[in-house]
Amino acid sequence: EFALPFALKIFPNMLPSTFQDSLKEEEKMKRELQTRISMAGFFQDTLKELAKEQKKVAQKKVDAAIDKDNSTDETRALAQEASAADFLEFLDKARKGEP
Repeated sequence: EFALPFALKIFPNMLPSTFQDSLKEEEKMKRELQTRISMAGFFQDTLKELAKEQKKVAQKKVDAAIDKDNSTDETRALAQEASAADFLEFLDKARKGEP
């Protein structure tokens, strides 16, 4: 029994076919598992990168919306100031009787 592993290493065909098949299946399963693990790691890295890119795009959209909202508020304020100034000017003209 002690020499069996060494003999099998030197003469791999000494094993009966049932042992050989089970060893081949086990090796195949190990290879498949390693492949699946490496693929899972690759997909996780890819998803992390995509998430970062999507986050950047979403942040840009939020920033653009905030800028647009701020500029809209500024425009409204200017329009209100202008309309108030126009109204006061109209009142002055109306008091003086100018058209």
